[in-house]
This record gives sequence, C-alpha cells and structure tokens, in this order.
Amino acid sequence: MARVAINTGGSPNDGLGDSLRSAGGKINDNFLELYTYLGAGSTDSLVAPVWQVTNAGIHTQYNVGLGTTNPRFALEVGSVGSSGTSLYVNGDARITGILTVGSSSISLDGDRELIKVGTGITIDGAAGIISASSFIVNGTVLTGIAVTSITAGENISINQSTGNVVISGLANTTNLNVDKAVFSGIATFQNDIDFIGDSYNVFWDKSLNGGSLKFNDNARISIGSSDDLQIYNDGSFNFLLGSINLDDQLIISSDSKVVAKFPPVVGGDSNVELYSNNSKRFETTNTGAIVSGICTADFFSGIGSEVSFLNASNIAIGTLSNSRLPGDISVVNLSASSDLTVSGDANVSGVSTFNNDVIFKGQGAVNAYWDAVALNGAFYINNSKLVIGESGDPYFEAGTGSSAQLSNGGLVIDAGYLLIDAANGDNVAKFVPTVGGDNNVELYSNNSKKFETLGAGVTVTGTTFTNQLSVSGISTIQSLNITGTGVTSYLNNSTIENYSETIVNVGNVGSSYTYTLGSGNYFIATLDQTSTFDFDASLAPTGSVSFIIQLKNGTGGPFSITWPASVKWPAGITPTRTTTDGRTDIWTFITNDGGTNWIGNLNIVNYNIW
Repeated sequence: MARVAINTGGSPNDGLGDSLRSAGGKINDNFLELYTYLGAGSTDSLVAPVWQVTNAGIHTQYNVGLGTTNPRFALEVGSVGSSGTSLYVNGDARITGILTVGSSSISLDGDRELIKVGTGITIDGAAGIISASSFIVNGTVLTGIAVTSITAGENISINQSTGNVVISGLANTTNLNVDKAVFSGIATFQNDIDFIGDSYNVFWDKSLNGGSLKFNDNARISIGSSDDLQIYNDGSFNFLLGSINLDDQLIISSDSKVVAKFPPVVGGDSNVELYSNNSKRFETTNTGAIVSGICTADFFSGIGSEVSFLNASNIAIGTLSNSRLPGDISVVNLSASSDLTVSGDANVSGVSTFNNDVIFKGQGAVNAYWDAVALNGAFYINNSKLVIGESGDPYFEAGTGSSAQLSNGGLVIDAGYLLIDAANGDNVAKFVPTVGGDNNVELYSNNSKKFETLGAGVTVTGTTFTNQLSVSGISTIQSLNITGTGVTSYLNNSTIENYSETIVNVGNVGSSYTYTLGSGNYFIATLDQTSTFDFDASLAPTGSVSFIIQLKNGTGGPFSITWPASVKWPAGITPTRTTTDGRTDIWTFITNDGGTNWIGNLNIVNYNIW
C-alpha cells in the first residue's frame, strides 16, 4: 500500500481538509503497514526490530534468503526461477560449523587439524595420516613409499619379484594380525606368532627353550591326510590317537624319567615296559606279564591253579576267589560302606576274629548274619536254619512273620531251665527241669503265670477257653462256660452247680418261625398272628437234646399255630393252650434222633408273666 497522506485543507478550520475520523483511519493504515513490514503484524507492540543497527554492524534474528523468498536457514542462497544463483566470495572465508554439500558432509576442524569427508575419509593434518574405508591404488606408479604401519581389513597383496618383503620395526607390544596370508616363497618371522583356530590356538614362542611351538589345551598335532595320527593334551592328560609302526623303540618319559618303553624286536617278541619313578613295574613277555611290586585291581579272574609264591599280608579291598593265603591275615581300614566278601569255600585252620558284622550268604535270599551292635552282639537267622548236631538232628527254622519252629526232634535241657522272654523282658514260658523230681512247664501272659504243670495235673489261673475239653480224673472248676457249634461235649461223673442255658429272644414270630437249636435252648417268643413253626436241630449235639418255648399271646387274637408233623403229643392229641391276649404258655420238646422226631408237651398254661 502506498503511504496515505492526511488532507489538512488550505487554512485552519476552512472545512476543506479530512475529518478527524478520516485522518485517524489513514494514520492507522500507515502504522499497520509499518508494523507488518517490521514483522509484528497486527500486534499492539513490537517485540524487537527485525533489523538492528549497532556498532558491530547490521544483524537480524530471522532467516535471510538470497535468491529465494522462503529462506529455511539463517543464510540461504537459492535459485530464482530456472536460471539459478551463484555465490562468489572474493577473499578469505571462515567456516566454524559444518559445511553441507548435497547429501554428504565435509567437516573442517581447525583446532584439531582434521578434515572429514562423510564417514569414510579422515585427513589428520597433525599426525600426517589419511584414513579411509578402502584405498584403490594402482601400485605400478607408486615408488619410494616407506610403509611403517598398515591398518587394514582384509586381503592385502604385497608383490615383490626381485627381493624380500620385510615388515620390521614392530614394538614388543605391537601385534601383526593376519587373517589370511599366502606365501609363494620363504616367509621369515623374527618374533612370536599366534595361530588362531576356531576353538584352540597354537603359539610360536621364540624365547621358550630357545624357540618352542606351544599347543594350547585340546589343540592337536595332526599327521596324515586323513588325520591318521593325532597328539594333544586336554589340560589333564596326554592323548595319542591312531597307530604307530615302530622300526625302533619308543620311549615315553617325564621329567627325565622313563614312563614307558615300546621296544620292537625284529622276528621276536615286541614287549612293553611300564615304569614308576624310573623303576620298571610291568613287563609283557611271550608267556604273560611280570609285575614288580604290589598289583592292585578291582577284580581278578582266573582259576589260580598256577599261582605260586602268593603271600598276601595286607589286602585292602577286592575279591579273591579260590586263593590260598598262608600266615596271618589282617583286614583293616574297611570303611562303613565297604564289604569283605568271601565267595566259595573258605578253609581256616587258625582262629578268625571279626570285629564287625558278618554275613553268611546261602542260596537265594537265605542268609544268616552276626550283628555286632544289636543287643550288644546277636546272631540272626533270616529265612535259614540253625542245625544242632549231625544231619537229621533238630534244627531251628524261621517261620512266617516273626515266628520260629524246632524241627526233626526235641530239645533237651540237662540243667537249669529254659526261659522264653518277650522283647520287653516279660516272661512267656519257662521249662524247669528238676533232677529226680517233676519237670514242670510254666506259661505266662503279660508277665503273670497262667498255666503250670504239676505232678497231680495242671493249675490254670484265670478263665480257660477251649473248643474241646477232655478231662480224665477229678477236676475242680469254679467257672465253666461251654460253647460250640456242631461240637459234642461230654461231662462224665460230674457235678455241675450254678449253671445256665442260652436264652434266645425271638420277639414276634410272624407268619412263620424256625427254632434253631444251634442258637440256644430257651426261646422267648410272642405269637402276634397265625403262624407256622419248624424245628432245626442240625447244629445241635448228638444224643438227647431238649429245648423250651416260652410263648406269649399277642393282642388281636386268638391266633392259631401249625406245629411240625414230627412232633408227638400225649395220646396223639395237641394240648389245649390258652388264647387270651397277654397270657403265656411254656412248651417242652425232646429229640433223641437228631431232630427227626420230637416229643412235645405243654407244661405250664395260662400264666401272666410280665
């Protein structure tokens, strides 16, 4: 917008100039354009001028563009249209930042005298070194170049057809690392060399023993195109894999001492000699082997028929089968987990002393053993027999569980007595022989004597329970309870006082009921309805058997009874019973033929019994 002037007229108040409103609008428009030009826009105040003039010169805080209307940087030289714009500096130019050309960067560091072109090239002016990711040089035009240090990645070829290529001047702490080298002539190395393998390394040490090739653990010397012979050490032991054909003897030594000799004999025996501390301890011969000193093994196998001059004064551990050992034998220093096992026959002509447990093994699981600790010394028989005397004489034999038995004869006690105790020390049985007198037996329960044989019979303390009892002579019994099923009991010439029979409480008989004599001999029943009765004497003892029925009439009667046809009544007529509710009759029945026929009768009639 062009500057707008205020019309002030020809003279004061002549009415020809702009009005106050119109003049104020022109002033506003002029200031708006000025603010906009200075960069403030329509804001009320200016923050700072775009261009400032100071003693140092003219400067601005905004981008400046030359040849462009949209500067993106502090100073941008761009192109206008298609003609382009060039910048020409006539004189010195100083750049302290990074100069960017296209998409690459050139860094000039004057303080360190470094020039970097991208990330691949570095020129160090102070050190005089040019570093680059790679150099491509036509070596035919390079002359007079003294290379004191080469740092490269891979594949450096140094061709010299008229002389030697020497790499020298390396300090003691400087390494020459070669990943791959091909030498067509002679390569001479003046210092140590490391040969790096995938897992194990080899090292040439020029100083060790005047020059030594050292193989690290598990690094191998391989001889032959198919690795026929290999030598190595795994850190603990030396190994030689493959076979060796000897034309002369092979001697293996350590610390100037012979370890082994393999002396081949042309047309004869090829023996082997093994040494310990430079003394020969083992030698193979055409008839076997010679051992000098002590031979220790986990197992010796052989019949031993040709073994001679065997004097074993101290056997530490192992197995000797069918061996003859003269003199005294001491078995010492056996640990708690070590066993001394004798397989086969052992003939001992002297005294054998065992200070620990001893196991006697039989066939299968039949064993016996001496336990030196249990019970301060005990001899145990496990699934085996303790035989006393010659064949056919008595022997003790373990039974099932914790039982034992005496077989093939009896046990004879000449003096004293035989006492059988329980584990807690209580008496179980005592056999007391008396010279010229009674030989009594005492049996105990809970350490109290319950049974004793006497010259006149036996004494039982407490109650005797038995399925069958046969007593000859006079017996005084304070209490006798005889029970059994299908068993006949006899009391001959006996006086029984204060005895009772078994009562069977039947309850309601229902429509039918069988009186079983195996349950008892006195039945208490209630006739609650018309019912059929039957008798079962199959479990009763043989001989004369009787039983009683105490029969009460229930309510709601009278009810009738059908008796078994095998019952014989007085005069062949069933007795007349009472039919009043709550009244009781008592019937008696006897059989002499095991229940085939019964004699019956009504003994007590029409009683009011509780």
